[in-house]
Amino acid sequence: MKVVGNYLRDLAEPDYQVICVESGENVFDCVTNEQPDLIIIDICQGPICTLDVLVTLKTSETTHDIPVIILTGGGNTENKAEWLNLGATEYSVLTPFSPTVFKAKAATQLRIAKNITIK
Repeated sequence: MKVVGNYLRDLAEPDYQVICVESGENVFDCVTNEQPDLIIIDICQGPICTLDVLVTLKTSETTHDIPVIILTGGGNTENKAEWLNLGATEYSVLTPFSPTVFKAKAATQLRIAKNITIK
C-alpha cells in the first residue's frame, strides 16, 4: 500500500535510507540490486501473495539472511506462526500503531542481524 509505504518511509528516513517498492512483483529485483539491511513487507501488498514474496526471499542465496518484518493492518494474528516459520523475523500489527514501537522493532532486527549488543 503506497500510503503505508510513504508513511513508514517518512517515519524512518531521519535515521535510515529507505526504498519503497509498491508491488510484490518488484520486491525481489529491488532487494537483489540494493541488498538492504532490513525488509519490511506490508501483508496487503498486491497481486503477488506476500507469502510467496517471503518464501522467495528466504530461499534465495542472496537474500535469505536479510531480516524481514511483516506488517498487517488488522488484528488477525492467526497466521503469525506460519509467517515466522517461513522466515519472517518479526510480525507486527499496525493497529494501534506506535511509531516508537515500530522504530524499536526495526532497530532490534538490525542489531540482531549485525550481532550488535546494547550497552
